[in-house]
Formats: sequence, structure tokens, C-alpha cells
Amino acid sequence: MTEAMRRAMNPNATEIAALSISGHADIARELLGGKGRSVLDVGCGAGTFTWLIAPMFERVAGLDPKAACIEEAKAAAKAKGIDADFRVGEAEKMPFADGSFDVVVFSNSLHHIPGMDAAMAEAARVVKPGGLVYVMEPVPAGTFFEATRLVNDETEIRGEAWRSLHRVTGLKPEIERLYRARRGFSSIQEWRDGQIGHDPHRGVLFEQHKDEIDRRFHAAAEHEGGKLMFTTVSRVNVLRRSA
Repeated sequence: MTEAMRRAMNPNATEIAALSISGHADIARELLGGKGRSVLDVGCGAGTFTWLIAPMFERVAGLDPKAACIEEAKAAAKAKGIDADFRVGEAEKMPFADGSFDVVVFSNSLHHIPGMDAAMAEAARVVKPGGLVYVMEPVPAGTFFEATRLVNDETEIRGEAWRSLHRVTGLKPEIERLYRARRGFSSIQEWRDGQIGHDPHRGVLFEQHKDEIDRRFHAAAEHEGGKLMFTTVSRVNVLRRSA
């Protein structure tokens, strides 16, 4: 592992403590505000992140392979009175013409895409010359990751996502920003229910490793205001297409 990758993927406790506390929306506004008129949110799901960035752009589009998510996003767009172009499709083969968008966003989605290199190549194709590709990814570090890793350890796939950013041609790395946030739960049961709700197969892991999972969760937690609090770490990489 190179030092650049270590800093991006495995910051130590001192480095994490030095990171600014921020939210995904705040970072996006800082780095994307005034950067263009059109945006594509790849792997948009039901549009949670799309709505955070929509006010910064005149034309908004979202892409996701799950039809149910796209229908939910369309319904939300209608309810919010937002004109957004949500489509069912794969990131590896985006249904948009070359140079269609000023900004292409992957919000916590790149590491979920089976063909990450193909998805990045498609992002380079559909973004306009001089445009930006914005990739936000969770970092496998921080107390929340340590508490959760027996249930959902994505260290390798998240590392592969970082490497894919540096393999793509036609996009030049411009910014890499790490930041942290705080996340709280009223009980371990609340956290457990959320994990299983996200992926029912995790229920088996909870049964198999219950004592160790409980030990790690409580060892990593900080008690604040009646909540069990954890630190999460995220990273944004901004790449620019050659003009």
C-alpha cells in the first residue's frame, strides 16, 4: 500500500481527529457550487443525495439499476415540484450522449458497482470537456467502521474503488478531501435493526458472532447525551475531464 493510498483508506486516529467535522451536503456545496448547470447522480437510489445537490443545478438527472428506486425517486421529484430526469440503467453503460453533463456524481455508490472501471470510463464519456466527476466514498476507518466490520467489512472493495479513480483515462485528479461526522444510536438494538434492514443476510452474522459484535460495538462507542456515538470517515475525490 502506497502512502497516498494509506492516507486515503486507512488514516490513523491522530489523522482522523484532525479532520473537519462536516456533512455530505456541506462538502458538495463547497466543491460543486457554481461548477455548472447540469448534474447526473449515478447510483442515485431513491434520490436522497440528488435532492441535496439539486438546488445548485438547472438540470438534474439520476441513474440507478433498480426500477423500484427510480419509481420512488420520480414520486419524490413530483412531490417536491422538481423537474428531474430519473432513469433505470447501469453505470457501466449510461443511457446518455457524450458530454451531456457539467458534473457527474457518485455518492456512496462506486464501490457497489460491479464494473467500477467501466463506470468511471462512462463518467469520463458523459461529462463535458472541462467538467467534473465527484466521487464520495465511505472510508474503512473510524470507530463506526470498527464497530461494524464483523457485520459489513468492505475494506477491499472500497480500496478497489479508490484504485479505479486512478486507473481511468481522460480524468485528472484535482481534489481529495477526507472529513468526519458523528453518528449516534439509542441502543445496540437500533443499530442492529438498521444493519439487518439494509441487508437481511447480516442477521446470520449477528447470530454467529453475537458476543464479539456486542463487545466491539460497546468498546468503540462514546456515551454522549444518552446516545452511543461513533465517528464515521468519508472521502471525496474530484476529477476533471480534459478540456
